[in-house]
Amino acid sequence: MKGVEVLHPKVVEALRAMSGAQRLRLAHEEWRLVRERLTVFLAARHPEWDPAEVRRQVAKRLRPIMARAHVVGDEYNTFTARRRA
Repeated sequence: MKGVEVLHPKVVEALRAMSGAQRLRLAHEEWRLVRERLTVFLAARHPEWDPAEVRRQVAKRLRPIMARAHVVGDEYNTFTARRRA
């Protein structure tokens, strides 16, 4: 990871007030929005690509983000497990 981003205290407060299900739903909606916007952008930028190629290119660009998310999630789970022990 390149760096740590600091959230505004109001954002932290709002996220902490949400249930786990609400935070998960928010993350899913954000992910879907990013995927949809990238799809539209790439399709407009590369009109020669068919829809299957656009999907491949979207997946290619999002794959590194997913890999980092899994690492961060695993690190978080390890940290919280140690804290509880």
